Amino acid sequence: MNILAAIAYLVMGQPPLEFPGSARLVLTLDSGSSPVPPGSEVHWQLDGFVSGENDGLAGWIGDMWQTSGPSPIALSAGSTPSAMVGFAAPQGYSNPPPPGSQLASGYGGAPFSEPSGAVSLLELGGMQNTFGAIGPRMGTDTVVDEDIATTTAGQTLSYGAFIAPAINGEYCIVVGNARVNVLMWHGLGAGRVYTTMPAIIVEEASICFSVAGLTCDSLDFNQDGLFPDTQDIADFLSVFGGGDCDPPNPPQCNTDIDFNNDGLFPDTQDITALLSVFAGGPCL
Repeated sequence: MNILAAIAYLVMGQPPLEFPGSARLVLTLDSGSSPVPPGSEVHWQLDGFVSGENDGLAGWIGDMWQTSGPSPIALSAGSTPSAMVGFAAPQGYSNPPPPGSQLASGYGGAPFSEPSGAVSLLELGGMQNTFGAIGPRMGTDTVVDEDIATTTAGQTLSYGAFIAPAINGEYCIVVGNARVNVLMWHGLGAGRVYTTMPAIIVEEASICFSVAGLTCDSLDFNQDGLFPDTQDIADFLSVFGGGDCDPPNPPQCNTDIDFNNDGLFPDTQDITALLSVFAGGPCL
């Protein structure tokens, strides 16, 4: 029997692997709504959910990258939530920090520059020290935390932020290449021994969002048919301060001071936006 046949015999002769649970990874953005303004800071959060016959999350790893969009997104390393410090070096097992980083570990991913100009994150995540002993790379925390990510609320695995691209359009990011292991235990009391088993990943994290600039109102604020006209600035400031437009301008001139249509008013940013557009600049 040749080597390949022997390997095939050994593999095919093994009983089927039983997965003791399933896992979901959910990516969310805190931008509130889409679209988001170009150049704004967008915060992301990755949550994990574990179910099945197990004692919770033992470890996880995955990559995060941009899948589509007219302009590259530069991701930066994520942070480690307090509940997950036992999964990150030095308490747990994770990659070392990226070169030049001030982070304690590479738990939040290693930034990788793509040919497109985007920056991806490689190998986010880590695992608990389930071996009961401290080793060179196995972490200083030998107390195993059970039931991580098993509640309906799940567990935040990592979070971070990036700057929305300057070009309007639809963008998507994903957390893929993921592996999730769950805790299993054998024995009772002092003889309790932990091991880990892979979970079936039933949902990988992905999300899409739109980038679009604000749309400002017409420069003819007082609706007298003349613009650009410094009287529009004077009337806007008057209405902003609680007054009225100078007569004989229409009554509706006295109502809308949300010049940049961001839903916030009274807001001095509307004054800034009006002056910017009046000078030929962008809506801010």
